[in-house]
Amino acid sequence: MVRFFLVTYQGDQNFYAMKVLRKEAIRQRRQVAHTNAEKTIMQKVSHPFIVRLYWAFQTHDKLYMVMDFVNGGELFFHLKQDGRFSEDRVRIYGAEIGMALAHLHSLGIVYRDLKPENILLNSDGHIVITDFGLSKEITTEGTTTFCGTPEYLAPEILKGKGHNTSVDWWSLGTLLFEMLTGLPPFYANNVNVMYQKILTAELQFPSYVSPEAKDLLEQLLDRDPDTRLGTGKGPFQLSDKEPSFFSHPFFRSLDWQAVYDRAVKPPFIPEVHGKTDLSNIDPLFTQERPVDSLVEGSAINAVRSDDDDFSGFTFQNESMLQKVE
Repeated sequence: MVRFFLVTYQGDQNFYAMKVLRKEAIRQRRQVAHTNAEKTIMQKVSHPFIVRLYWAFQTHDKLYMVMDFVNGGELFFHLKQDGRFSEDRVRIYGAEIGMALAHLHSLGIVYRDLKPENILLNSDGHIVITDFGLSKEITTEGTTTFCGTPEYLAPEILKGKGHNTSVDWWSLGTLLFEMLTGLPPFYANNVNVMYQKILTAELQFPSYVSPEAKDLLEQLLDRDPDTRLGTGKGPFQLSDKEPSFFSHPFFRSLDWQAVYDRAVKPPFIPEVHGKTDLSNIDPLFTQERPVDSLVEGSAINAVRSDDDDFSGFTFQNESMLQKVE
């Protein structure tokens, strides 16, 4: 259903990742609304720790989205290699992810799929969040859709209650716990057992987790979304003084403006040899032949005039418009 290509834009000779989706597969899986929402959300977002969309276009049979090419590897890849990360490393990752989430929430967007596979490292070791397929723009009433990856689901989603941006802070707590210890806090091989543990099990920590990290995780993994640690009641600002994720003692040593400016050097820098190095990307993807195959019976350059499913899909980022001019 989805393929990625490493492409070059002749206008600036830079490298980009191009995501290609077959329309018929999207329709069969009833993912039309999700796909259109993903593109709409991505074109609204501009943040140092979120992948950027530059172009979106379509043919008769396919959709194309061209975005940042990030080649430092998935967080999942590095966590699998290392087993767990140091607190210093988790601190900077948590800070960068938290700032990205706060930006999304300020736009009324709930991410809903935070997990190591959806977080990339760039060549300088900074976080880049990708894959907005489950993201949604919500109102103050929230949403009730059951979606996400089992290990990271918040209790209110499992209960079928309405949920809001607080679910992302629960998922971040789960992710930080996994980075510190090697496993999510309520993991079980049986999904139903895991769901029950998410709802009722006591949170337990290995002895090496610091008191500050424990307190942060306990506040993020609060089963009550109304008291769960997050950004407070209003849109996050670097100057905020109210108690929030960003004022927690675990992050006391950080200068938040420097974090935002990517001026804080991460403790780990991935081994990347040039802009087109693919060594940190799973060979499962890189060994495929780069062929954008035709769909049988299609006219590759013709977009159906009656194709209302994806009307308005075409997009060009303003930064690219400036380059063209």
